[in-house]
Amino acid sequence: YVLIKEFNNELAVVVFITGIAPTAIASPIIIKLLGKSVEYTVVSIIITNLIVALLLPFAIPYILNSSFILSFTYILIPVATVFLIPFILSQIIMVEMCI
Repeated sequence: YVLIKEFNNELAVVVFITGIAPTAIASPIIIKLLGKSVEYTVVSIIITNLIVALLLPFAIPYILNSSFILSFTYILIPVATVFLIPFILSQIIMVEMCI
């Protein structure tokens, strides 16, 4: 953030948010290839993403030392969308396959 801030403040904020966001979406695939517990990894990713979505609106103004305001829903809605839409679709498919 500090290195990019001097050139472009908006880009620095985007880099900061991208850097602190949990990016372990590929970890279930890696864990599956290693023969370990995928369920634990998926639950950990969901919990981590929800915690970040809850804390980030409060942490960003503190970390950036600015009055930059970030809405709770601005973060939670994309996180929930990434997890809830595939989950709901998988549940529908599983119900349809069992009938």
